[in-house]
Amino acid sequence: MSTTEFLPGAQDKDRVVVRSFLTWRYSRKSVGAALDSLENWARKNDYDAVVGVRITAAPYVRSLGTEMGWICYGTAIKWSAE
Repeated sequence: MSTTEFLPGAQDKDRVVVRSFLTWRYSRKSVGAALDSLENWARKNDYDAVVGVRITAAPYVRSLGTEMGWICYGTAIKWSAE
């Protein structure tokens, strides 16, 4: 499963995608916080990039009312030399 129709290769033409993973992160703080969390997750789990990133607003229901949160999702990819 992927958020793109194809996975891009690295700028070096002798590299190929060896693994990919659909991932997402949620933040009630801001879109930027959700994007940063997505990027940090990819680095921590040894991925080289996240492609096809989408951002979606998501309501968060609390006892005092509803607040807005943000979901960022994309396809994390790892490249390797052929």
